[in-house]
Amino acid sequence: MSEESMYEKLEKAWLRERASDELQPLELGFYEEMREWIEKLRKEAMNSNAIMKPVLEKQAEICDSMLTSLLRMRAVKVAALLVSDRVPENVEEELRFLKSVLGVKELEKEIPRVERREEVRGTPLVLVTFKSQVPAFVGVDLAVYGPFSEGDVAHIPEENARILARRGLVEVLSEDESAKRD
Repeated sequence: MSEESMYEKLEKAWLRERASDELQPLELGFYEEMREWIEKLRKEAMNSNAIMKPVLEKQAEICDSMLTSLLRMRAVKVAALLVSDRVPENVEEELRFLKSVLGVKELEKEIPRVERREEVRGTPLVLVTFKSQVPAFVGVDLAVYGPFSEGDVAHIPEENARILARRGLVEVLSEDESAKRD
């Protein structure tokens, strides 16, 4: 597949995932194929002339960021599905990602929650109340939220609130601009 076709394939997957609240299908081996292609771009950059080298390096960087963003979006959706006791198919990569994030967060339990919240910047939070029990989940900002009981009120990332609200698990009380992470 040509460089442009690979980029288009990645971009289409990213745009589909971003536009939908539902987990979008990905072909088996998608992440591995994209990683190999990005690595190929990096190798080509190393062996390129002075004009093409920065172009290929930037393309690899952009594609790597887009692939990471896609994985994060999908991981959040997979986590929301797991919260509602639905196990999606072909999400091994997302589950590995979630496990690695949760493993790291388990080590941080001793650190006060406020300190962890200051690490991630720019994620808008909304105030929600939980309609039922919700186990701990990984937010779009990669912080662990919860577990929550029915009636609990908390600030969570806006995107997570939207997904949980569609599943009937939370009610959004207000968008709190003062709760934005700077």
